[in-house]
Amino acid sequence: MANSKADAARMLAELCQLMIGPGYLDEVAHEVAASGMAKALAKADAGFIYDQLMLSLSMQGISDDIATRYIIRHGNATRREIRAALARSRCACPKLAGFEAYTGCRYRKSANTCARPQHLRLCPVRKLPLRKGLLNVQAHSLHFFLRDICQDDVAGFIDQVIDGAVAEARTGPERRYAADASIEARVLPPDAVAAARQALLRQFGRVEGVSAKLANMVLADILLGGRPKDRRWRVIGAAMCTVDVLVHKFLDRTGILKAFGLEHAYGPRCYRENGCDGVIAELARVVPVQNIDPAYPDYFPRLLELAIWRFCAETQHGVCRTRIVGKGRLCNQRHHCPVARYCARGGSKRRRRGTT
Repeated sequence: MANSKADAARMLAELCQLMIGPGYLDEVAHEVAASGMAKALAKADAGFIYDQLMLSLSMQGISDDIATRYIIRHGNATRREIRAALARSRCACPKLAGFEAYTGCRYRKSANTCARPQHLRLCPVRKLPLRKGLLNVQAHSLHFFLRDICQDDVAGFIDQVIDGAVAEARTGPERRYAADASIEARVLPPDAVAAARQALLRQFGRVEGVSAKLANMVLADILLGGRPKDRRWRVIGAAMCTVDVLVHKFLDRTGILKAFGLEHAYGPRCYRENGCDGVIAELARVVPVQNIDPAYPDYFPRLLELAIWRFCAETQHGVCRTRIVGKGRLCNQRHHCPVARYCARGGSKRRRRGTT
């Protein structure tokens, strides 16, 4: 197994070098700029940001290929359509008043029901031709969130949340960070980074149907690439960690969870300190990612989980998947895997001698 935390750190260091290498921050900045998101954040173009976020959120629960084909055939929700539909709607449902009122809509496409079924016939929520009812609910929740909570300025709202979290995290007699604009040019201490990350996840997690996985994934790209020269955004974006089933199974299969004494089933615990999130966070403090690229932040959990995902995902390298490695004690790929010597199923000489 990954016999120690040191073995786990060596494994992740090699995966980061092999699966990602240097230049990842430039790669993200280029992708976000090419998509138009960076420009939209700077100009507070809530309509464009909404459309891009809905495209990302529509990929949940199904393969990207199937979701994309459905969108090409039926279209996706846009901010312009949502605003126009709400403006001309004769529906008297009180939940359409705003973000806070909209909580608990509970529209279900298959059952054709919601929290206020007497208003369903005229409700604009059910009229969207999206793949499932949750996306209909999510489309309107995101619209109200941008309008009522963000005031249509997503970048400004992110700054506001970060400022509040940093102010709360700033304790003790030695206050190194003044509450003024100059803080944007300084790297935040670890407690402030963690507080800012959790505060952003809580806020964006208020949107109906946005899980911790989705919030981490979306915010990581926005913060790492939306303002490449903003060091606050960069270090907080680097702390975002998306734990999907591939990442969890890798940590379990390689023995890393056992080495940390935190074995658990895939689920909500993955995003707790005593789950996958906590394991990756601890490893990120010791894996020397700046040896790969000096521009990388010291603390970069996003790089670690992305390296794992690329190592496992079928659309990427696909080396470490249950279907490929098999279900026996030893991995079918152990003679070809670049990190087999650190793995629980790698079959090191020491483990083979012990077994014999």
